[in-house]
Amino acid sequence: MHVFTSNGNFVTPKRIAGLQYIIVAGGGGGGYSRAGGGGAGALRGDLNAAIDAGTYAVVIGAAGAASSGARGGNGGNSSAFGITSTGGGGGAGNTLDNGANGGSGGGGRYAGVGGSGTTGGNNGGNGYQDDDAPSGGGGGGAGAVGTNGSVGAGGAGGVGLNYSAYFGTGVGESGWFAGGGAGATTSTGGVGGNGGGGNGGLTPQAGTANTGGGGGGGAVLVNGAAGGSGVVIIRYPINNFRNLFALQG
Repeated sequence: MHVFTSNGNFVTPKRIAGLQYIIVAGGGGGGYSRAGGGGAGALRGDLNAAIDAGTYAVVIGAAGAASSGARGGNGGNSSAFGITSTGGGGGAGNTLDNGANGGSGGGGRYAGVGGSGTTGGNNGGNGYQDDDAPSGGGGGGAGAVGTNGSVGAGGAGGVGLNYSAYFGTGVGESGWFAGGGAGATTSTGGVGGNGGGGNGGLTPQAGTANTGGGGGGGAVLVNGAAGGSGVVIIRYPINNFRNLFALQG
């Protein structure tokens, strides 16, 4: 197994069957002030692939930036084997009430709606409109949509996907990847999704590095946290190990 956490190349001199991989993009950052959580990076992969001989560029998506008085930044795309996973959408913040579209959509704020997800992700949750205690929705995860904000409660981040049966618990968040970041209300926040999603609130949590998790949204007048960087994991049959003459991370 090879885990790419930075850009590199995967080289094989001949066709390999039975190869397993996942491509996880960077997670989106959480938004500012009663905000939406960041959406997880999209997760795409194949657990029984046949790869032709060649050199394959592996690109790792960067974490989406923490908010600075507005919406969180989108995560960067990850790619390998000609397949691209889209970075997660930033959570809504301040006057940008809609979550950004992305691999999984960022959570909405106040009267805003969650961003839309794409292949390998899900939509973010909607914000909750209340003049006294509005709240943000959770960012979407690879396994589920983010939940909507509600009175006095930020939405939870959507759960990611569990690959511990294939790659073990030594990578990602105990084998989970691409969980959405949670939204926040005035002084509290929701819970991030399994797979590196950060909690929202007064001290929002960043998405876990190398999981593609979304960052948590900030409570009133608090910036959200950054997303988690992406990862590419490649696992190959042991009898093909000698055929892989270069693994460059």
